[in-house]
Amino acid sequence: MDWVERVKYLGCYFRSRTGEVDTANEVGKFYNSFNNILNVLGKQRKEMLAVYLVKTYCIPYALYGCEVWSVRPADITYFTPVGGKV
Repeated sequence: MDWVERVKYLGCYFRSRTGEVDTANEVGKFYNSFNNILNVLGKQRKEMLAVYLVKTYCIPYALYGCEVWSVRPADITYFTPVGGKV
């Protein structure tokens, strides 16, 4: 059996050695959907429509499984641009 650095369980990635949740995947999905929304809307986008789409499509990616997170200071730096100042 091969040793892996992280394990996926119910959509959340856990670090193998510590058992902590790896939030990098959720942050990546957030930015991916955020950039897709901005590219589709273009430069002449309406602000309220962009906010609605971000709340609808991006925030759920960022917060999926947050009930099981034990947040480290390094993880807070990932999420500061997502939700504002913590």
